[in-house]
Amino acid sequence: MMTHPSLDFAHRIAETAQRVFGDSPITDQVLEACDEFRREIEDISAERGLGGVLVALVGAKKQGKSWVGRSLILNDDARKQLPSGELQADSTRHLYWIGPTPPRRLDAAHERYIACPADQMFDLGFPYCILDTPGATDDDPEMAQLATSALSLATVKLLVIARDQLRSAVNVQLARAIEGSICIPIITMVPPDELQDGVPTTDLEEDVRQFREEIRRITPNIDLLDPIYVPDFAVTGDEGAARAALLNQLRQGVQQLDLTPSALTAVRSKRTQAARQRLRERVRHAITGSVESLQEAVQKLDAEIRDLPRNVLLGTMGNPRVLQAGLRLHLRSRFAADTWPIWFPYRSSMTLLIWTAGAWDRLMLAFTGSLPSLFGTLVACATNLRQARQTYAELRDGMRRRIETQIEEQLQPVCREFYRSLLRLRPARESSLPRESEVRVKVIGLEQLHGQSQTIYENVVDRFATRGWWVQLAGLIGTAVFWAFFSGPIALIYMEYIHASLSVWTGRPPLLHEFPHPTPAMLLTSIVLSLIPMMIVCMGILTLTQRRSKLRRAASEIQEQHEALINRLVQDNIIRVDFDNPLLRDAQFLLQIGAE
Repeated sequence: MMTHPSLDFAHRIAETAQRVFGDSPITDQVLEACDEFRREIEDISAERGLGGVLVALVGAKKQGKSWVGRSLILNDDARKQLPSGELQADSTRHLYWIGPTPPRRLDAAHERYIACPADQMFDLGFPYCILDTPGATDDDPEMAQLATSALSLATVKLLVIARDQLRSAVNVQLARAIEGSICIPIITMVPPDELQDGVPTTDLEEDVRQFREEIRRITPNIDLLDPIYVPDFAVTGDEGAARAALLNQLRQGVQQLDLTPSALTAVRSKRTQAARQRLRERVRHAITGSVESLQEAVQKLDAEIRDLPRNVLLGTMGNPRVLQAGLRLHLRSRFAADTWPIWFPYRSSMTLLIWTAGAWDRLMLAFTGSLPSLFGTLVACATNLRQARQTYAELRDGMRRRIETQIEEQLQPVCREFYRSLLRLRPARESSLPRESEVRVKVIGLEQLHGQSQTIYENVVDRFATRGWWVQLAGLIGTAVFWAFFSGPIALIYMEYIHASLSVWTGRPPLLHEFPHPTPAMLLTSIVLSLIPMMIVCMGILTLTQRRSKLRRAASEIQEQHEALINRLVQDNIIRVDFDNPLLRDAQFLLQIGAE
């Protein structure tokens, strides 16, 4: 057997209340409301298996409901069984079902069935059964509750209201209970001077208009038909004429009804929505005393979850000096990469200086043959390489390693306060919450943040990188300095070589020792002596192009853009905390019901 979707809604409310409030009186009230809702849905879906349209007589006490019901019954025996009267003993004290078929699940304590053949009931043009209810304002609370709960049973409601009660506040209560139904107002006990040939006077018409506007304002989904006016036969002394007027107007009124299967389905849907709304109101009423403390705890936890990503992510941008160090290395590497290979050995020397940053003094001493300085230079180079890898790794996935841990740590105290707030709503004997209340956090949207952060970093590097013409000019200057020193020994060697070669080609007896034969030590010394001034020039170029003020501006711009990016992603809910906590979800669900 398929379950109604609304029953799943009630089941969720019941389970949620049990998890949040435990075994408390609040839970009992919510469970009672859910049970009542289930019965309403079952009644709406099947109408107790009557096989016809159920017409309910509803209204306040002593308005003439049972008299209207007796007027619809043509069988004398059945009519006599339906109580009606001003006295307590004569008034309706049960739900009375009148029709050819008894309802299913008849409650003997509160319900009575009066058999009446279909041909012994007033012909409305369709098969129907009558449901007579106790007065909704009955002094007996049990009877009043029985009358209110019965309103969900019928598709068509005959709302019986005495003329002098049109402005009564009880009409508001009745209207909320019949939301989504087909309603025909029956105005009883109308003084003869307010009806002229069945047409209401101006005063009566104005009161009815205000009544209808109030009903529609409270219940926008109600299908409210034209009212029926019944003269006060206690004044006229002609009950038969009053009954005839009622039945004649009722027959005309029901002709407006659309009782096709599709129309009845639409009515049931409206009634179901109205029943859901009544369930929400009952749940809201049950948790009213706990809403404030529960809402305060949830709002505090929600605010922390909402603000934590921004606060934690802004903290992960790290020390500006560390960012400046990474930028310096990146900008210097970019400088060397943009240098044309034709500027040799300037380009190679520049790369060497970049990777030995912080050890230039040891590098220069290493050129003199100092082994300790050479070792220190190699250590500095390895340190810089490791720092470069760490900087890249931090940009790539360093945030993910720290953010979730930091958020979980900062959520712990707020969660504990949230759990203590829930425990205060439970009975004193319940001193602990289920293990499922442990903190489990997942940050959504870090991939988008990483990708856009990398773009910001690269754009800033592009903007602060040394311009191409200056890079090549620096390469020309550095290369010229090197060759200005190194070209002397090279030129001398080539001059001696050319002179000896010319001697051979002019016919003079050649002497092998006349050809130059420089030693490797001499060449190495020449290279070192030429590299030293070029490296000094390179150091000056790097210092000039990578000034500290420039690095501070670049780092500040990255941080500002990164902060704006984080704020935007958090505001757009792209970066958010997925806090997998069933108790928080349950509390939010109950508060949502209470707010609607």
